[in-house]
Amino acid sequence: ETLRLKAMPCAGAVIVCYVGVSTLVPCVAHWQLHGFSPLQTFLAFFCGLNALICVWELALAYELRRIESDFRKMKERYAADRLRALGDFFLAPAEWSLAFWSRIWSTYALYDESYADKRSYGYWIDVGNGHSTLLPSLLWLVGMTFPVLPPRWLGLIGLLAFYQEFYGTVLYFSQFVANKRHRGKTTLELALFVALSNGIWLVGPLVGFIASANLLFSQTFEIFR
Repeated sequence: ETLRLKAMPCAGAVIVCYVGVSTLVPCVAHWQLHGFSPLQTFLAFFCGLNALICVWELALAYELRRIESDFRKMKERYAADRLRALGDFFLAPAEWSLAFWSRIWSTYALYDESYADKRSYGYWIDVGNGHSTLLPSLLWLVGMTFPVLPPRWLGLIGLLAFYQEFYGTVLYFSQFVANKRHRGKTTLELALFVALSNGIWLVGPLVGFIASANLLFSQTFEIFR
């Protein structure tokens, strides 16, 4: 039986709380040790957020049958109001289980059916990212402040991880448009749930890639100081 969260029963509140804590705690530690760094602050936000998405992507990998089943039901239930599906998810009582968080994908599949189809590029790129970028994200979250690795090694890991995230997002946007998955969606839906949500994975990895190259070639952490 899954464990329900008592203090914050709402999934939306859990997400907001997590993003706040995963950004604020590393930033406060960095500010106390090295002073304020806009670059570290932004990448702390992005790496913490990406780690959360990685967990969701593990749910995408291991709860696909549930996602496919939920999507078929939701497609009928929310056919005339896809936004309500998102609201219902955010207001649902949260649980510590991949099964619960897999609902984010059956909901998103209302906008892009790739995420209920393991034959699609969208499915496999996110499953791959979930397995390969979780540890690098956590390592960067800590490594920008504490010298857990030499700058050269942290930079090398960052180059690989951030490049993969950026390249994957570019291809995702390309196939989304090429397959005309934007048709039948409102401008607001496309702006919020496709452009904004995925756009973060264009800007974040690009900034991270540049920071990684600096670490690799300068062999110092001065870019974060």
